[in-house]
Amino acid sequence: MTTVVTVLAVTVRTGTGKGNARAIRRTGLIPATLYGDKRSPVSIAMDPQLINAEMNKPGFFTRMFDLALEGTKVRAICRELQRHPVSEAILHADFQRIGTDSLLHVAVPLHVINESASPGVKRGGMVNLVEHTVEIVARPAAIPVALDIDVTGMKIGDSLHLSQIQLPEGVRLLHPETDLTIATIVAPSRIETTENTPQAGGTVAS
Repeated sequence: MTTVVTVLAVTVRTGTGKGNARAIRRTGLIPATLYGDKRSPVSIAMDPQLINAEMNKPGFFTRMFDLALEGTKVRAICRELQRHPVSEAILHADFQRIGTDSLLHVAVPLHVINESASPGVKRGGMVNLVEHTVEIVARPAAIPVALDIDVTGMKIGDSLHLSQIQLPEGVRLLHPETDLTIATIVAPSRIETTENTPQAGGTVAS
């Protein structure tokens, strides 16, 4: 899977501090910051519904966005979202500018495929993802939305290691342990039998 670039409308905001941020939120927008690519940070504001809509799609933190800002589009990636501890409403967003030659360090989610081709799953086993994301380095255009974990042929008790992941061209793993276990096929939970349990109204032989 390759990244999809979505345009997000943003506006420049003036002022800083908690009071300014609260004032922005009262208008229905959220404060955000655009930084990186050896340029000065810019304070911006945006509609949180745009972010919520994008978060319903795979790989939010690995996808590129074009921020429509004052007649131009700035390629960026979302690095952090701050949420309210109770309501989980988005309070602030951080976006990093992406240059064409940038090398990005991102955490990419793992996506299990071909479960129906796993003998272990066919016998009732379950795929246990030990790691849910892995750290990679890649150019912006090469960042995958997710990395596929192919469990074809895996039996109960089998393990799949980090070194076995098929990486797209231009993508490099950052984790120092290439033998790291990332997925296993575990046996189904044992079901307790009741064949030796006395039935209601019955007698137990002495």
